Amino acid sequence: MLKNNKVEIQIMDVIGIGVGAFNLSLAALLQKTKIKYKFFEQKNHLVGIMKCC
Repeated sequence: MLKNNKVEIQIMDVIGIGVGAFNLSLAALLQKTKIKYKFFEQKNHLVGIMKCC
């Protein structure tokens, strides 16, 4: 991520690749914690799932 022509580094505790059943459940559980997390999905949209946050 670029900010004012500088690279902004974000350190995460958990990174998930793909939003399958496991990572979707994990994301729901992580919402109530102070753990820093990010999930990546290749598709631009998820059919039948409302995009949140």
